[in-house]
Order: sequence, then C-alpha cells, then structure tokens
Amino acid sequence: MKFSKVYEPRISEYDKNGNLSVKSIIGILEDAGAKHSPFAGNDILECRLNGHTWILVEWNVEINRLPKNNQKLLVETWAVFKKPEIITSREFEIKDEQGNVFIHACERLVYEDLQNGKLVRITSEMMGNYNPEPELQHEFRFAKLKEPAVYDREKPLAVRITDIDFNDHVHNTVYFDYALDMLEKTQEFISGFRILYKKPLMYKDTATLKIANTDGGCTVGIYKEDVLCTLVEIKK
Repeated sequence: MKFSKVYEPRISEYDKNGNLSVKSIIGILEDAGAKHSPFAGNDILECRLNGHTWILVEWNVEINRLPKNNQKLLVETWAVFKKPEIITSREFEIKDEQGNVFIHACERLVYEDLQNGKLVRITSEMMGNYNPEPELQHEFRFAKLKEPAVYDREKPLAVRITDIDFNDHVHNTVYFDYALDMLEKTQEFISGFRILYKKPLMYKDTATLKIANTDGGCTVGIYKEDVLCTLVEIKK
C-alpha cells in the first residue's frame, strides 16, 4: 500500500540558493513515514506508550536534484517486507507535480521491546496492514559502511537539550547537521548520503566528530568515548 502526501516546505527549510536543505529532506521523509503508520494501525507514539518503539538504523538517500523554493512536493512511501526478520525497510520517492523524481530514499528499522530492551522479530502479522512490497523498487547501494582507517581531523561535540527527541536520544535528523558542522561549510550539492546509526547519543554525552575526506566526498564518524555511535557518508 503506497501512501502519498503533498508538502509545501517553509522558507526556513531552504538554503541561500533556494535549494531544500538535506536536514529538511530527512525530516519530510520521516514525517511521511510517521503519517503512513496510523493508516496501518501502527501509530508511532501510541506504539511507544504500549511499550514498543521503532528505531531507525540506516538512511540511504540518492539525490537526482534538490527541490527549489515554491515547488510543491509529492512524497510517496511504502513498506517493504518479504519474510520475518529483525530488520525491515521502508522506501520513499520525492517528486514534483509532474512526477519527476527528485529523490529516492530507503530507511531500515528495527522494533524494540522497551521493557526488556530487546529487539522483536518483525512478522507478517505485524506488517500485514501495510500491504508491503516484497522487494525494493529502486536499486540502492547497500555495501557495508566501514569506519575509515585514518581520519583527517576531529573536534569535540556538545550535545544540546534541543537535539533530543521523544526517545530521549539525539534525533536522527540532527546527525546530518553534526556532519555538516564537521565540514565547516554551509550546504553544497551532494548526490546522496548514507547514515548508519549504531548507538544513540544522549544529552550531556561527551562526543567527538571525526572526518575523513575522499575524492568522492567524505565520511564523518560520531563517537562517544571512542565507541562509534553514527557513521555519515556523503557523496558529492
């Protein structure tokens, strides 16, 4: 079952060149998924109140071109499920009014029992109301993300209270901002990015940002006491 929603982003979500910011793209994708879930009887906040929560473990986003200011955006999303597993996927497309695709995206999620802190195997019964697709419709690159052997530089990161979400973790959209902060420049065009979430950061955590530059972009590692929390790969 595909779910679609039209978005008209606010002026604050665009950069000085009139391009939609990457943080806003992630936010729109996240919101579309959250708006779809209640139609499948799986409202995210109600789910948490009942002792379970969906946890995002990876974003894979490919950008054909960035939406411009004053363009209406059609976002389509659908669940992807083939067999019972610990992890499941959701796919997205962001289009213009003529159906031209700006962005292909995929997120991977796990389902956690908050009482015992363990992951729950995702079953056909849990996914049934989504009428999921058996396979991804776009061919994404899912080679394993690896930590760079050597980083070029690093700096400390102060986690702000405003970075925290309803799971008491740094919200997933904020990690890309951390990566941009490590680049020390405002947004420039990128062709895609991946974000791998391994361990959550929380308020007052002592964290470190590290960057390794490559010919095709860069990789930013976000660490807490030398333990990798998040890996952000940016492709130019």
